[in-house]
Parts: sequence; C-alpha cells; structure tokens
Amino acid sequence: MEELINSLSAADLQAAITLLKSNFTNPDAITEMELNRATVEGMLIRQARGLMLLPPQSRGESAPAETSFYSEVFDGHVGYVRFGALTSANLKAMDKKLEEFASKKIDAMIVDLRASGASDFAITAEFAKRFCPKGKLLFTVRKPVARQDRAFSSDRDPAFQGLLLVLADGETAGGAEAVAGALRLYDKALIIGQPSAGRAV
Repeated sequence: MEELINSLSAADLQAAITLLKSNFTNPDAITEMELNRATVEGMLIRQARGLMLLPPQSRGESAPAETSFYSEVFDGHVGYVRFGALTSANLKAMDKKLEEFASKKIDAMIVDLRASGASDFAITAEFAKRFCPKGKLLFTVRKPVARQDRAFSSDRDPAFQGLLLVLADGETAGGAEAVAGALRLYDKALIIGQPSAGRAV
C-alpha cells in the first residue's frame, strides 16, 4: 500500500481524495478536519521513529509515577546504575553512588536508560556531564518553529571515566536518547538492547 501511495503524483493524490469524497458511503464524514486528522495520523505512522504527539496534561491530572534511581555492584568492579526519571532527586542519588563507586575502584559501568523519562533538558544535561569530558557539546535542543537552538555542554570533569555499556529499549526517548548519544560519542559506550524510540532532541 505504501509503495503504491508513494508512486502517486500530487495530481493523482488530489484525484484520489476527490474520489473518496464523492464515492464514500457517507461523503459528509470526509470533512477538511477529518482529512487533516488523517494526514497527521498518517505522518505519525510513516515517520514513527521521529515523531510523537503529546496530549496536553489537564489540570488536576496526576503525572505518571517517576522511576527511582537504582544501583548495585557486580563482581566487585562493575557498577550498575539505572537513572530512573531524569530528575534532580535522582541526580543527587547518582552523585552519591558515583562517589562510592570511586572509592570501590569500579572500572566498568552499566548505564540503564530504560524507563528514563525526562522533561527538563537542563537536568538531562547534568546526567550526561557525569560521564562526558569537560568542554564538549552534549546535545542541542532544536525548536524549528521558533528557529531557536539551545546547546548544552559539559562544564565539569566527568565523575566516571571507565568502560561504559548503555542499556536502551523502545521506550528510551527524548533526553535519555540524547544522553545515550553523548556517551557513545565521547566515551565510546557500547549501546545494547533494542532500538530507542527515535525521539531525541
């Protein structure tokens, strides 16, 4: 179906829409609003790895539960950290754990970015700074409508400089994907698991 639709010219597409409007069981159901909705839905399906429509959060609606930070040590030298939600509370918990890891001579770390939701890119950058070299660009938030970019760079020395392995899955999105990209670029981190959502900044 997609191949056939892709082969249609602009005139063919308009002719198909006209035929749908005039021959549909209920022609009144195909309004401009319905066509616009179908267009948006089609774009979200066809570009699934890069687009996402976020519903507005209504007043009084509770936000989804935040995932907590978690860590442990394997075989005495491999640290495991699950960031959880990228929040200031989890950042503080991770800082404390990274200090402990330094005293235990941890030389490799598994960074679990599954279930790492983020809405604050400044906090997201703080997570990345703990692992990336000082002075390096971490990521850029692009707002095409406003033609406005906001760059986030590391302004501190990393708290950990050993071997990194990053766990990701289809729910790893947005800020967590930006962190994964920075770790891969600067720390040569190996990213394993499933492809991420494709909704980085």
